[in-house]
Amino acid sequence: GVELGRSLLALAMTLVAFAVMGISLGVFLATLIRTSQAAAALSTFLSMVLAALGGAWWPLEITPETYQRVAQVLPTTWTMRAFKDIFLRGGGVSEVLVEIGVLLGYAAVFLTIAMWQLRELEENVS
Repeated sequence: GVELGRSLLALAMTLVAFAVMGISLGVFLATLIRTSQAAAALSTFLSMVLAALGGAWWPLEITPETYQRVAQVLPTTWTMRAFKDIFLRGGGVSEVLVEIGVLLGYAAVFLTIAMWQLRELEENVS
């Protein structure tokens, strides 16, 4: 009985962009972390922190203005914006293009840094 909004395409595009960003973040973190235990702990910690700070646990509108400004640098904030546009406002693809672009921008940054890190690791091994 959950209303998914009027545009399943907008929802699908948002979910794919969020997934690509998450995978890219994971690849980046994998270049920094050496053990599977550390990876599990950090991924759980980051998931909880990003969800809480990005508005997935409570609406950012009820938080102080400074908190809201800081939250704008988090990818989860942009994902939640898109979800609100889709679910609450009935928005379509054109209403979430900025948020999707920001998420894909984060993905590009994370992957670029990961590739740079991997090249550095490869050079140190050689």
